[in-house]
Amino acid sequence: MPNRGGFGSWSTHSSFSKPVNMPEVGTYVKAELYDIEMSVPALAKRLTVSADRAYRLLRRKDWRVSEIMNISTILGTNLFAWYAGQTGAPLNTVPLEQRIAELEEENKKLRIQLEVLEKVAGMLRG
Repeated sequence: MPNRGGFGSWSTHSSFSKPVNMPEVGTYVKAELYDIEMSVPALAKRLTVSADRAYRLLRRKDWRVSEIMNISTILGTNLFAWYAGQTGAPLNTVPLEQRIAELEEENKKLRIQLEVLEKVAGMLRG
């Protein structure tokens, strides 16, 4: 590749990058499926995808957050917590009920602010 403008060759690979050891989510999910006696085609049906797509998902190393959330719900386990345990990453462990209450309180405050802004806009209009 020609050297353009002194930048050298363009590459997505860095000589400084280190390999990352990603935990095998698919292997863990397969073990969980075995424990709850659910087949991959049954998982596929719950995910509303083909069995072939479910098998491919279990072999993939990169998962979307939505896929992890859906499978966590189906398995009744928290794959994010498992992942955090595997990687040593911190995980926010605020109970869901507490987080919902916090969000509801924030919504109340935002509704009040919206009402005030609507009243001010009404006064400015007329």
